[in-house]
Amino acid sequence: MTRACCIALLILWAAAACAGPCVVSAPLLPSAPVIDGDLSDPAWRQAGVVPGFVTARQADPEIASPLTTMRVGYTEQALYLAFECAEPNLHRLVAAPPERDYAMNKADSVSLYFDFAPQWNDERYIEIAHDCGDVYHDSYARDHDWTGAWTCKTGRTPDAWTVEFCIPFDDVRAVLAGGDAWWLSIGRNRLAGSGQQVQSWCPSPRGVRTAQAAGRLIFGSLAGNAAAGAVALAAAIDGDLTLLRDEAARTDDGRTALGEIETIRAQAQTWTAPADESMTPEQWQARHAEIERAQARYRDLFWTVRFAALLEG
Repeated sequence: MTRACCIALLILWAAAACAGPCVVSAPLLPSAPVIDGDLSDPAWRQAGVVPGFVTARQADPEIASPLTTMRVGYTEQALYLAFECAEPNLHRLVAAPPERDYAMNKADSVSLYFDFAPQWNDERYIEIAHDCGDVYHDSYARDHDWTGAWTCKTGRTPDAWTVEFCIPFDDVRAVLAGGDAWWLSIGRNRLAGSGQQVQSWCPSPRGVRTAQAAGRLIFGSLAGNAAAGAVALAAAIDGDLTLLRDEAARTDDGRTALGEIETIRAQAQTWTAPADESMTPEQWQARHAEIERAQARYRDLFWTVRFAALLEG
C-alpha cells in the first residue's frame, strides 16, 4: 500500500472517530501471544487494529503524529492489547524511575482506563499503565493500593517502542457474558518530542480519564456480539417465564406486564440471528442500545409482576 493510500485511510478513520463514539472489535485469538514486547507473534495477526490515535484535549482533534497503532484480542482467560508507538527520537525517551505506581504523565507511557458496567463511572474505572522502561502503574476504582496480576513488557524496533499487555479477567473481577461491551479509554503520553504530547484513542476534549474519551471494546465481531447480547436477553427471560406466568395470572397488572415481556422476548429472538458480518460500528451501537433498553424494560416489568402478585397475596 502506498504512503498516500495510508494517509488517506488514516484521514478517513480520523473523520469517523471524531464523528461519534469509537468502537473496536476484539476477536477471540487462536492462541495467547507471548508477552515479551515483540509484536511479531503470530497471534497479533488475528487481532483487531486501530491504525492511529488523535490529539488529546482538543475540541477539533487531528490524527496525532508520530503514529500510535493499537492491536487488541482476547482468549477465554484474558484480554490482550499491544501498542506500537512510533518515535523518531528513541534516544530521548523518558523512563519513569523504578517505582511502582509512579505518575505516568512524567514518562513516555501508555495508559488504559476501562469500565465494564453499562455506563462509564469516573469513580469506578480501572487504570492500568506502563512506561517505556517497564514501570507499572495501576488502580482499581480509585484504590491506588490495588496491585493487579496483569503482565506487561516493552520492546524496541528501529523507529518505535512497543508495549504488550495481558489483563486476566479474573484479576479485574470481570466475567464475560454474551454481548459484552466494555468502556475503554486509552492515552499515550509522549515526552520524547519538543514538549509533552498527549494522544488518545478517541477524541478527548476534557482529558483521557473521562466518559467523553471512552470508546467501546467489543468482544467478538460486531454482528456476533450483537446477536450474543440478544441471545443472553432471550435466555434470561426464558429462565424466568415459568415463575412469571404463574404469578402474572393472579392480577390484571401482572397479565398486562407479562404480555409486554413476551413481546420483548419475541423481539430479542428476532435479533439472535447474526446480521451481515459487515455490520458497521453505527449499526452495532444502534442494536446494542435497543438491547440495553429492552433489558432495562424487562427488569421493570419483572418486578411489576412480582410485586403485583405479592400484594395480591
